[in-house]
This record gives sequence, C-alpha cells and structure tokens, in this order.
Amino acid sequence: VEIDDGDCRVAEGFAEHADVRYTADAHEWCLLAIGVNDDRAAVRTGVLKKDGLGGSMAWYFYQPAKHGRDT
Repeated sequence: VEIDDGDCRVAEGFAEHADVRYTADAHEWCLLAIGVNDDRAAVRTGVLKKDGLGGSMAWYFYQPAKHGRDT
C-alpha cells in the first residue's frame, strides 16, 4: 500500500523505498486499520510488525470513534 498526498495505491510485493512497513495477517490488519484494535498494543504483543520510522497507523488510516470513547 502506498499513500502519497492523500492518494492510495495498492500493488503486490514490497515497495522499493518505504518510510515504514507494517506486517500482519489479513484479519488483524483489517481490525487495526479500522481502529478496532490498537496498533501500539499490537506491536508490543507481536501481532503487528513495524519496520521503519513511520508513525502510528492512526496517522495513515481514519480511525472511527470506538463506542463509549469521546471523539
């Protein structure tokens, strides 16, 4: 997945140059991307592997408000 100035492109394989690379299985990735699971906790528990200096996944993906959480 390449995100550049609001444009998103998806291609198979690895990017030639990436600021950050996240790796997770498809189910966990979806839960993380929509904000159901916390990316920081996923990194700590090994569910999500992060290589590089990019920020939290919340920086790259819109995180819907969780039920009962102030927005």
